[in-house]
Amino acid sequence: MSYTENDLQRLVDENSIRTLVETFVDACIRADHDTFRTLWAEDGVWEIGAPFNHRSDGIGAIAETLHHLRDERIFFTQLVPTGVITIDGDTAEARWPVREVAQGPGETYYDNLAMYFDSFVRIDGVWKFSRRSYKYMWLNTEKFDGTAFGAPVDN
Repeated sequence: MSYTENDLQRLVDENSIRTLVETFVDACIRADHDTFRTLWAEDGVWEIGAPFNHRSDGIGAIAETLHHLRDERIFFTQLVPTGVITIDGDTAEARWPVREVAQGPGETYYDNLAMYFDSFVRIDGVWKFSRRSYKYMWLNTEKFDGTAFGAPVDN
């Protein structure tokens, strides 16, 4: 079996988009705000759906939203097991199931299942988020058992 240059480019693009999503997850878990900013197109849009209904337009507002959502958490984790990607030239669309669990500040608890609906754009050969839209399927804010240790750090 032989592969065309288009087949290989599609695989490279899909891998780049998956890596972008994985880097988003890692930056959110570790509160790595510098890396987080690099993942977005300057005019990107980040939407969080009901029941919170929040929209951030532009990289500055998007970065501030991450500060608001992440900085005071004792811990935060996001799991994104797989996704479906459709590529069309220098743009792409994808959807991903998501599980998030967090604690803090104080007695704040957060556990949910959701879907991310994403749009991407290739800028100077690099894939970036042009839009992320988070849609809740299930949300629990009741206290859960366990001990929070904070964000892990690799020694």
